[in-house]
Amino acid sequence: MSSRLKRVLVIILVALLLRGIFFVVVSTHPERLFHRDTGSYIRPARNLLTGRGFSQQEAPPFTPDARRTPVYPLLVALLYGVFGQHPLLVAGGQVLLSALTAGLVGLLGARLLPEREACLGGLLLALSLGSIVYSAYILTETLFTALLLGMSYALVVYREKRRKRWLIGAGLLAGMAMLCRPIALFYPLVAAPLAGFAHRGRWREVFRAALLLLGIAVLLVAPWLLRNYRLTGSLTLSTISSRNLLLFNAVSLEADLRGVGQAQVRAEMVERLEQELAQRGGADDEALQVRLHKEWGRKIVLAHPWRYLYVHLKNDLNSLLPNVTEFLELLGVTQGGKGTLSVLNQYGLRAAVRHYFGGQVWLLALLLPLVGLLGVTYLGALVGLIILVQRRAGFSLVLLLLPIAYFLLIPGAPSNPRFRVPVMPYVCLLAGTGLVAVWHWVRRRLHDVPGANCPDDIAQGQI
Repeated sequence: MSSRLKRVLVIILVALLLRGIFFVVVSTHPERLFHRDTGSYIRPARNLLTGRGFSQQEAPPFTPDARRTPVYPLLVALLYGVFGQHPLLVAGGQVLLSALTAGLVGLLGARLLPEREACLGGLLLALSLGSIVYSAYILTETLFTALLLGMSYALVVYREKRRKRWLIGAGLLAGMAMLCRPIALFYPLVAAPLAGFAHRGRWREVFRAALLLLGIAVLLVAPWLLRNYRLTGSLTLSTISSRNLLLFNAVSLEADLRGVGQAQVRAEMVERLEQELAQRGGADDEALQVRLHKEWGRKIVLAHPWRYLYVHLKNDLNSLLPNVTEFLELLGVTQGGKGTLSVLNQYGLRAAVRHYFGGQVWLLALLLPLVGLLGVTYLGALVGLIILVQRRAGFSLVLLLLPIAYFLLIPGAPSNPRFRVPVMPYVCLLAGTGLVAVWHWVRRRLHDVPGANCPDDIAQGQI
């Protein structure tokens, strides 16, 4: 067995050990594995198993649903059908998948970076609190992260070997990622140019490669788009995007303009929506709801576009917060305060901490090592970014930065630490590069080597 595979195996075992311990602890209370969104994935999975179609309803007429995309409910239905309908089976499968994903980070990094940096990146993901926490929740994060990372790996191998089967694989994984979480709708479009790195200077080949990747992804999602068009009159992956536009992004702007809490504005907007739907006789008309969400949301946002951009980017910062709230809730230490993110946006960090912990702020001290590790990872990623720029590692830089920028900047008001989970593999690989650079710099300073300039040496590939 090569040293590379040995290191990847160590990463997988560390990840599996940590996630396994956490899983065993929370498995005594299976109800904690259910997030507020979990039911919207479980219901269609159960209906699919009983031949009732992809529906959120638990009683006839089982109207087809366009709110959720199908890949994750299909996985839950498969596990339920094979092993029985118990949430621990789904969470257990995710624990294994999350550990294997950490190993894949090591393999991906080894094709982009020096082996030591790649190994450290994989270990950082193995230790990542968000990855550990969401391996237990019955949610899309673990599967979506694996699909996204698999697409990146296929693109890297295609660049090296120029074999179409890897590009086809990247397109299939891109389509599956889109059908797992609708936020990935435009990601294949921005990621397709990565296929062109295998054909530098040959623009016809670059265009063909990008078109093949996009074509496969579109072919995979087209049947679902047409299905939803028949249901809602809109060519959409999910109606949740239009809902978020109004009830989160537009509401956050309105709350900022009025200087009030988002919860208050959202309650007012929901009441107004219900009244409008009742007047039009379409309380259960999903097509009408989608139309109103889009019309009202766009009207509010376009009235103050620059203010909206500021509020949107400000809300995006919520994704960078540590996953301590979910960690504590899964352990049953606290149930969390409702509207914590709203308090954070309106009154600041100190008020949000007091609101969430309900006076038990001492709990935060117990989590400082975990929060500190995330902070070190962020700082390492910033240094790693600088190092890759110095190395002029264009492909590695774009491959790692693109998903981080896309998936952290797109959400806006709905942003929370959950949105950071799928991009942590890329953050960790950047951090691996940065932290190795810092280690070499510190070691050289301690040994007082004359003329040493570690960052330049690393950038030139001498270390």
